[in-house]
Amino acid sequence: MLSWGANVVATISATNIYGQSVVSVVGSGAVLYTYPSAPTNLTNMVTITSSTQVGLSWSDCVSNGGSSVIDYTISYD
Repeated sequence: MLSWGANVVATISATNIYGQSVVSVVGSGAVLYTYPSAPTNLTNMVTITSSTQVGLSWSDCVSNGGSSVIDYTISYD
């Protein structure tokens, strides 16, 4: 799996009903972006947590995948 910011070089060919073209020269590449990594250090904030609410804190992702994180989803059981 490629990681955030991985440089990739590529070639390309075209195909029609008569066959495939020769392969192009190597392109200058691209930078791939991926999903962010999971937040870390999920902690219960005991000064906020009560019988009716839960206080949580966490640290930002190590890698944002190349784009700012715009939302978090919290699941509980």
